[in-house]
Amino acid sequence: MEREGDVSQKGLESLQAIAKAVSHGLDLETILERTADKILEFMDVRNLAFFFYEEATDTLDLKIHRGLNQDFINKISRIRMGEGLTGYAAQQKKIITTDSAKDDPRSLLVIREEGQKQSGCYIPLLSKDKLYGVLSMGYHSFHPFTLQEIQVLETIGNLIGQAIENTRLFEDLIKYSSELEKMVEAKTQELLKKNEDLKQAYEDLKLVQERLVKASRLAAIGEMILTVRHEVNNPLTIILGETQFLLIGQELPEEAKASLKTVEKMCLRIQNVVKKLSEVKEDKTKEFMRGLKTIDFD
Repeated sequence: MEREGDVSQKGLESLQAIAKAVSHGLDLETILERTADKILEFMDVRNLAFFFYEEATDTLDLKIHRGLNQDFINKISRIRMGEGLTGYAAQQKKIITTDSAKDDPRSLLVIREEGQKQSGCYIPLLSKDKLYGVLSMGYHSFHPFTLQEIQVLETIGNLIGQAIENTRLFEDLIKYSSELEKMVEAKTQELLKKNEDLKQAYEDLKLVQERLVKASRLAAIGEMILTVRHEVNNPLTIILGETQFLLIGQELPEEAKASLKTVEKMCLRIQNVVKKLSEVKEDKTKEFMRGLKTIDFD
């Protein structure tokens, strides 16, 4: 019981530290570097590696690592889907643990030949069931995994998966805005050169300007949605995770359980609203009350 309490406390501390690391900034490399440092600081981990899933090649490519030598890095820089424990965790979209990666027949050959006898954990990085990569961790010694610890590790994987998704959405938004500006500028210059049909040129320019206004509104909505996802989802995930953790792992009075279930229900409701916001593709509104409009989710 004492060890489970220690694991639970350490798990919450690591969860809080990692949540803080992924909630600051939208530069993916910086986020993962900070997260790697926090994992080493708060967890009994000897080495770790972040693999990104590349859909075009159906492979997992090594991006960020700690505690690995260069020769070993070169041998595991790209892993096929389903290959080794890392590839298997990605394929199954669930956490895979092993008492000894070196002795596990599911491990990569290079790990079985050159690896150390250490417990391992392989965490898929998911957001809304979409795979973004895998976090593999090797522990200093034999490390038995409790159900509570697995739940914490799953939450960590989801936090990192959401952070990756947010940064990629932001990058896509910036790319789209830049391409749109270039397209508008090119079209404007083209229209200005057409003096033969001034009226048509004026109408075309007006149409482009209207599209630019609409695009600016969509970009503003996109930025607002991204901000809401970033600022609401991260703390909401922690609140929901800790609420569910308390409901699962604690003996509580019925009144307390009812209150926690209300918190859980409200968290899921907020998650659903944020999800609907993320799916908004058009600048559509509907009447809320006289003089006021709200975003139309339908």
